[in-house]
Amino acid sequence: MPRRTTARTVAWTGLAYVILFITAGTIGPANQMPGLRDSPQATANYLHSHTTTGLQWTGVYLEVIGLLVLAAFVVALWRMLRETDRDGFLPGVALAGGLIGATIKLASLPAAFAALYRAHDISPGLAAALLDINSAAFVSTWATWALLLGAAGAVILRTNALPRVHGYFAIAIAVGLLASIPSFTSADPPTFMLTFVWILAISVSLLRRADAKEMVHARAASAPSEIVTRAA
Repeated sequence: MPRRTTARTVAWTGLAYVILFITAGTIGPANQMPGLRDSPQATANYLHSHTTTGLQWTGVYLEVIGLLVLAAFVVALWRMLRETDRDGFLPGVALAGGLIGATIKLASLPAAFAALYRAHDISPGLAAALLDINSAAFVSTWATWALLLGAAGAVILRTNALPRVHGYFAIAIAVGLLASIPSFTSADPPTFMLTFVWILAISVSLLRRADAKEMVHARAASAPSEIVTRAA
């Protein structure tokens, strides 16, 4: 079983990542931008006519912070999996998948920054290409998330570190993410959003287990004093 400190670290970093990423996507500039199916001219027209607001820049920086929190979540998740599967290699596979995904997404952000900062100085084709780099990088992370979720799900099923339903759910999402990659030119598929559902589910489960352990320890600690009182 994972330690309470490890379980809580996984839970709280996971919850923080989900909140930051969803908030960033809601208030950031990507929420209203033309998609990959739109023409470069449409993208350029949007960038020229819509100045990025302070609130939207806040969303961009929240995404950066969210990716840093994601790295912390991945390391904490690796430690939890390692505590329950010390001899296996799958915890390391999950760690690699998560950190590679965070690195790819962080590395793609400068292209989006350049498109936003230089919107009035670059050609439509270049503006669209810069934003497409950011979008394609996001799609690439579906494969790394599949690696993380597939490995984590397998460890959960092997060790019962969490309820087995979380393991099956993780593997199903991993398969769905891989199957969604060829459709990246369309609207973002809902498969990626299921990763948030999985993180929320394991976070709640881990916090409940940590609280339950605290209650057990508290009762065990109070039992001797009750015995002494009754004996007196």
